[in-house]
Amino acid sequence: MKTKFTAVLLIFFFGFNALAVEKSKLKSTAKKSQTKASSKKKTENNKPKSQPKPERDTGPQVKKFEFVGIKRTPQEELKKISAKYIQNQLYGPWTDKMIQDIQSIPIVREAHLIRDMTGNITFEITEREPVAYLYLDKYYWMDEQAKAIQVISSNTLENNIFFSGPWKSPSDYEKKNGPVIVAEGIRFYSQLLANDFPEKKISEVHFDVNLGWIMYRVGSRAPVVFGTQNLPAKIERFVEVVPQITPMETIISRIDADFNDRVVVKLQDQEVKK
Repeated sequence: MKTKFTAVLLIFFFGFNALAVEKSKLKSTAKKSQTKASSKKKTENNKPKSQPKPERDTGPQVKKFEFVGIKRTPQEELKKISAKYIQNQLYGPWTDKMIQDIQSIPIVREAHLIRDMTGNITFEITEREPVAYLYLDKYYWMDEQAKAIQVISSNTLENNIFFSGPWKSPSDYEKKNGPVIVAEGIRFYSQLLANDFPEKKISEVHFDVNLGWIMYRVGSRAPVVFGTQNLPAKIERFVEVVPQITPMETIISRIDADFNDRVVVKLQDQEVKK
């Protein structure tokens, strides 16, 4: 009897343990399920909510662009800029960007916008005024700050003064201090006019790294060399002797005004001091 009771007790004990282990597994599984469900819920909550689609702007559209005040501004540049913005609404921040694009054209100084409710936008353009031509690799307009502002055809040259120098390209012009040098040349040219030297008699103003400023005159093959120092005094002295040397113009080979006290006129076979 003792043996049977022990066996029954052992069976009952092991059966109780198995039941406890099974309950533990069920609790662990339920807990994991709850954790996964909670994690999934958090993930769904953290997902960015889709933004509502903006309502379409039904304001007036741009119909066309017009440009007034243009004389030398390239038409093809304005057409390219217009094509970028023609699909926009009549009002919007894009207008500031378009004005910036227009003012990035070198010849343009300022651009102002006027619009009407029919969809037409007019730009009033103020151009930089060319004061001279500059020859680098091509002909360029040059403004009062001696900046090369636009390539031009030799067929469209007007009655502006022509500057030249040792520069081979726009980058070479900038690298070799061209704008500063030519700005001095513009002052030199102005001083010639201030001393009553006829503007129509000036053909070209050239800068030479060794000789300085050289003036070429219409109707004469003889260059007039001024150097770089004391230009106002040298110009005044030269203008004073012009009436005396004019009768000899056909036999003059060069005029040296680069002296502090005289003008030297070199003839084809001799030298005359004035």
